[in-house]
Amino acid sequence: MLDGLQNRLSVQDFKQDYSQGRLDDQIKYFRGQMERAAWHARIFKVVSLVCAGSAVAIAIGLSVSAMKAFGELSRDSTRWLGLAVSALFQIATVSGALLILNDATRRHRRYQQIHSWLIELSRQFDVVSTWHSVLGVVDRIERILLVELIEWKALTQNIDLPRR
Repeated sequence: MLDGLQNRLSVQDFKQDYSQGRLDDQIKYFRGQMERAAWHARIFKVVSLVCAGSAVAIAIGLSVSAMKAFGELSRDSTRWLGLAVSALFQIATVSGALLILNDATRRHRRYQQIHSWLIELSRQFDVVSTWHSVLGVVDRIERILLVELIEWKALTQNIDLPRR
């Protein structure tokens, strides 16, 4: 834009191309990632709570049955119920671990933050009308996306981010 191309491409044409080809796609991408991370967090939490609650309920039922308050359960049923308690606690533990490992809650907040920044910058982008102001907003958008890309790459390669 700074080397004379502004004479061949109007600000409005650039804004339309950038908005449709880049900005709208990134807003849509981060909205989808935000929703996906929120869904994962909900699923892991629900599975963990339901399994732990069911295991506790069955364990209490077995304890009450062992005290013969409600009659005696057959030997086979107590074995299967004991196994069910153990399995449900294991599933709850794994689900809780997956919630922590996937870091779904933090990712949801991060994607939500980036999405809101892009929405705000999109509004600013719609209002500006000179090359200088358009390129200033584009620069901020691209910096946000670059920082997210660097963080993603560092997380996927399991390396430390450089200190500022």
